[in-house]
Amino acid sequence: MYFVLTALVFFINRRNFGLQAASAAAAVMFTTVFSFDRLPDGYPMVITALLVYGGWMVWIEFCLVRANWDLAWIFAGLFASLIFYNDGVTGLLYFLIPIAMQRRPLTIWQKINRRGFYAGAGILAVTILFWFVPQENFPADPQKT
Repeated sequence: MYFVLTALVFFINRRNFGLQAASAAAAVMFTTVFSFDRLPDGYPMVITALLVYGGWMVWIEFCLVRANWDLAWIFAGLFASLIFYNDGVTGLLYFLIPIAMQRRPLTIWQKINRRGFYAGAGILAVTILFWFVPQENFPADPQKT
């Protein structure tokens, strides 16, 4: 998972800023002390960092570069639901608060009345509601009985 995050940093920076900036950013990501400390133990924070950073990059690509707000909202809902499954409400706040605090945060609220926003919010709502369903409603595992 750590190499996926490093590759994501490299390819996104290479496309936007060039090979030298991408190499420097990937080197910083690859030599982070936090990664060497936490990755072998399998902490979910590493996967949360991958999902949050990947979600932000997809958000920037679709809303700021391509100006396709519908896909940006759909992918934001998809990444938000994956982050919620992995880290709960804390990870969801790590993902959504920086999106709301962009350079011009008030212009986001003009883009909310779109089909993509309702689809992304629906994906997140279904994920959260499915998470609240008690385990007793599912059939028991036949191997445990």
